Amino acid sequence: MLNSSHPNSLTALPCECLIHLLSFLSASQLATVSAVSRTLYSAANDDTLWQRLCLVNYKVEAKTHLHVFPYRTIRGFYVGVLARYGWMLGLWQANYPFFTGQLLQVRINPTDASIIGENLSATNISPISEQQFGAIQGVSVDSLQLSLSRTRVFEICFEPCGEGLHRVSPSFDGPEQVSRRRRRTSAPLENTEDAIGSAYDQEGISSYTICFGNRAQSTTLRKHMSVVDDGQETFRSYQLCQDHFPYFRPSPSTGLWPYPENSRVLRAEGTLITMFDSNEPPLAFNPLLQTNGELEDASWEMPANTLTIHCPLKCHEYGVRTVTLRAPEGELRFKTGRYQTIWSQIKLDANHKSAIAPSNMVIKPLEGIWAGTYGSHGIEYVLLRYEWVANALDASVQDIHLVFYKITGDVNVPRGEVSCRVNLGDGTGIPWIGDSRIGDDLAEDGTELNDDASKIFLPALKDPEFQTARAYHGRGTVAMAGYRNPTYIVNDAIILSETKIAIYWHDLKRISSFVKVALPV
Repeated sequence: MLNSSHPNSLTALPCECLIHLLSFLSASQLATVSAVSRTLYSAANDDTLWQRLCLVNYKVEAKTHLHVFPYRTIRGFYVGVLARYGWMLGLWQANYPFFTGQLLQVRINPTDASIIGENLSATNISPISEQQFGAIQGVSVDSLQLSLSRTRVFEICFEPCGEGLHRVSPSFDGPEQVSRRRRRTSAPLENTEDAIGSAYDQEGISSYTICFGNRAQSTTLRKHMSVVDDGQETFRSYQLCQDHFPYFRPSPSTGLWPYPENSRVLRAEGTLITMFDSNEPPLAFNPLLQTNGELEDASWEMPANTLTIHCPLKCHEYGVRTVTLRAPEGELRFKTGRYQTIWSQIKLDANHKSAIAPSNMVIKPLEGIWAGTYGSHGIEYVLLRYEWVANALDASVQDIHLVFYKITGDVNVPRGEVSCRVNLGDGTGIPWIGDSRIGDDLAEDGTELNDDASKIFLPALKDPEFQTARAYHGRGTVAMAGYRNPTYIVNDAIILSETKIAIYWHDLKRISSFVKVALPV
């Protein structure tokens, strides 16, 4: 045991020095140190230490939330809120609906003692959805004025000891209107649970989860007391159901759910066809493309971050019907099943492949979540990334590409797929051009033109943004409904600003608009 009277004792240091030394420890190490002596206990519970851990580990400014949550100290807030639920904070993509997906944001509610999960949807409120682009005959440009709306999916509430959820009123117009009435209990602080089954933490705070699913308009929300977990068991059972789904998992680089590979190969020759409750196009696949051994091994390779919501009323389940086209008996077989929606965490960090925008780029678009126009499909979310890609002519040379991954998709090109990809080259780009001879004059990947004769420079565009914009050649993905026959077409990415990009789809004679989405944290 340390002796504070000894001149070499750690506790003999001034308090400021001791706190500075403890600032190099992790949360679990601080908890260990605090059990040594009263002096170290006091120092290890200093608010500045835990405020730093909140910021470093979860990017949360604790002081802005402490006055809302019923915790007395920042350490209590860290242990009771962030250590238990901080892994949920961020953006998540759902695997259902299969083609369109969903975008979920989990964040700390700045006005209430809760963590909320909300589905984000975007609409275009521009009075003019599209207009003719005067500089090129027959080309239309989409106008985009973005409006975000939120639909609450779940809420994790925190309440002091003795204040349980007595009744939740069903008469509300939206999730923000939920009201609660408290009731007192005489339950002690240790090893007890409140009326809704949530154990108290060290400061006597209980937490519980409410689901705001499709059936949340029942007479009481008490039936929607739910559990949010990491989704590992759900994912394991989901992948073992090969009689309903092809095998696939979220991308390790983006966290997005991709289109299954064994449906990509035998899109028109699948032995099984799955039909969804969402009335999306059926999914054809062949489960025999993978051996049983490969399937068994792969099913245990769990994705890093997944999330599921278990509601007693099964708000987040969906039904499928599978038809076996080539049964041994020569007849059709039908099978039904219900599955849990799984969310995968979107990886926004820029260290996926250590790629950054070329230094010669005057305007560098910001990585992250963007929203863009997709014709009759409306507004869709995309994940913008810089990535290293091997050069098509020389594999030893690495090019930097700007990639648009679909977070939400449509029945033609589903969520998780690449919407378009542009080669940034050395970053210089060119003044935006229109191509008068589309096809033969373009390289196969759509990144280079064979000669200057195929370029029509447009220096006198009406929009000043286009006059100074730089463009980069690329290619985009188009497909028939059900992601059948996907092909690449030539496009140009026109960088207008750090938060605004236009994509000119040559074959479609259309200019789509994309804007960076600013989301509260």
